[in-house]
Amino acid sequence: MQCVEKERPACVICLGQAAGRSAVTPERVAINLRDASIPDNAGRQPTDEPIVSGGPAAIFATLPIKKMVSAAKAAGLEAAVSNTAGTFVCNDLMYSLLYSLEKDYPGIKGGFIHVPACRSEDGSPERSAMTLDSAVLTIESMLKAIQENDTGMRE
Repeated sequence: MQCVEKERPACVICLGQAAGRSAVTPERVAINLRDASIPDNAGRQPTDEPIVSGGPAAIFATLPIKKMVSAAKAAGLEAAVSNTAGTFVCNDLMYSLLYSLEKDYPGIKGGFIHVPACRSEDGSPERSAMTLDSAVLTIESMLKAIQENDTGMRE
């Protein structure tokens, strides 16, 4: 969070890949749970652990999730609301971010966006994926929606 302390941005958005999804999906909520079905890059595979001991069970993103999705769809792009960031690395990052922002930087908005595997990375034309250009355009449209809707962030 050193960058947040130094830069004091209006919002912080994390991105992660969700290979099985066909749309860009901003996450609505992160839960205080680490429960991995596979090991992470460091070889850790936590089971039923809280991310923050004593922290709230869940924390909602403070971004205009539905407006972000509407903006992307209005531009003809693939987007959908996601109600779960899972219980693995992406959820851990989202929860940690939102917890820190709520505790230490209450005026800064935050959230997480999952992006499908791009076709060039995916290598499997039959799987749901989007092009890198489409993913970038979708994220750009969502960023514009955030900028245009800086009040009522959960709408």
